[in-house]
Amino acid sequence: MNELDYHRLLERAPISCLFCKIEFDDHQYPKDIQLIDCNSEFVKLSGLSKDSLVNHSLQCLFSDFPVEWISMCYELLLLKKEKTVKTFFKSFKKWLKIKILPLQDMQFVIFINDITTNVHLYEQQKDIKKDLAESQNRYRVLSDAAVEGIVIHKNGIVIDLNSALCKLMGYTRNEALGKNILTMAVHPDDLPNVINHLILNNTEPYEIRIIKKDGTIIPVELYAYNKYLDNELARIVSIRDLSERKNSQNIIQEIDRKFQTLVDNLPVGVAMIDRNYNILAINRKMSTMFPACNISVSQKCYDNFVTNPNGFPCFECFLENIIKSKMPVSFERYLLINGKNYYYQITTAPVINANNQVDYVIEMIEDITHRKEMELAIRESEEKFRLLTEFSSDVTWILNLKTMRFTYVSPSIMQLRGISVEEALEESLEDSMTAES
Repeated sequence: MNELDYHRLLERAPISCLFCKIEFDDHQYPKDIQLIDCNSEFVKLSGLSKDSLVNHSLQCLFSDFPVEWISMCYELLLLKKEKTVKTFFKSFKKWLKIKILPLQDMQFVIFINDITTNVHLYEQQKDIKKDLAESQNRYRVLSDAAVEGIVIHKNGIVIDLNSALCKLMGYTRNEALGKNILTMAVHPDDLPNVINHLILNNTEPYEIRIIKKDGTIIPVELYAYNKYLDNELARIVSIRDLSERKNSQNIIQEIDRKFQTLVDNLPVGVAMIDRNYNILAINRKMSTMFPACNISVSQKCYDNFVTNPNGFPCFECFLENIIKSKMPVSFERYLLINGKNYYYQITTAPVINANNQVDYVIEMIEDITHRKEMELAIRESEEKFRLLTEFSSDVTWILNLKTMRFTYVSPSIMQLRGISVEEALEESLEDSMTAES
C-alpha cells in the first residue's frame, strides 16, 4: 500500500488515524515524531483543529506523549513490524488501543480506537470477580500479607488468622479461633480506640498495644477494613509488630539526646540557620552569648546575633556565598551588644543533602574578646618599648639565641657606630663586637 492509499484510508477509516514520520537530530538519532496528516476522527478525539495538529511534533502537541515511543516506532520501522498497545492518555482522558503500521521512508500510520468503555466494563468485572473470590476463599486474603499478622473477625470473634499472627501473639490457631480478639489481645486502655475504628470503618493505619499470651505488651500498627465474606460483614485486620521500630526510635532519641548534651556543653556558641536566615536551633552557650535569641518563635539571625536596624541580612553576610560554593567560611567580627564591645571568631559550614544541595548551615561562634584584648595589650607594650628604645641614646640589640641573628637594633646605632639599622641587622654577633670584646 503506497502513501496515496494511506491518505485515502485516513479519510474513510471509522476510527482515528494519523500519518506520521520520524524526525532525526544532527547525529541521525530519532528525536521526535511529526504528525503529517490525520483524519476527522482524530481531530474530534484531540479537541484541536487540524491546522494546529498537522506538521507538529507529538511531544509538543501532547504533554504526556511517551518519549520512549519514538525509539519504539523507529525500531518497528527498521524491522518492518506492526505493533498494538493499550494505554491511558491523560491528554484525552481515555483508554486507547493503538496500532502502528510501518511504511517507507521512516513513515508510518497509527490507528487509534477508543476502548474506554470496554476497559471500564473489564474493571467492573475484575471487581466482581475479586469480591467473589474473597467471599469464597478467605485464605487468599491471608496469603496476600503472610509476613504480617492477619486476622478476620466478626464483631471481635476470630473466624480465621494466619500463622504470622499466631507466632506474634503466642497462641495456636485452634486456641484463637472462636475467641474474642478484642478482649483477648487488645490492651484495655486501647480498646475504646479500636472499637471506634471498627464502628466508623476507619481504614487509616493506627497504633495500639496488644498483650501476648505470656503477658508481654508490644506496640503494633493496625490496618483494617470491613468486607463482606460469605454474605456477612467481617473485619479484616493486618497487624504489624512495631517493637523493632520503637526500639530503633528510642536508640535514635538517645543518640540525639547525647548529641544535644555534647553540643550544649561546647565552649563555643552553635546555631543552625536555614537558607532564609531563620534560626532553627541554638546551643546553651549561644543562648548565653545572645540572650534575646528564642527559637520557640520564628527569628532571623540578623535580628538576634547582630543589631541590624534595617531588618535585613548584614552587608557582610556570607550565607548566600556558602550556599553557592558549598564551602565553609571563617572570619572575625566585632559586635556591640548591650553597650559592650565583643570580638567573635565565626566559622560557618554548609550541611549538604543527598541531592548535593545546602539545606542549612552550622554556625560556630567563639568569643575571642579576651584574646583580642591581650593582643592589643601586647601591641601597646611593643609600641612603648619601641618608643623607649628609639629615643634612647643607648643602643639596644635583640638577639635570637637559636639563629644567633639580631631581630631588632635601635636607631641610636647610627650615633654609636655610624651604620644604619638595616646594616646592623645584617651583621653577625662577631661582626658587631670589637676585638677586645
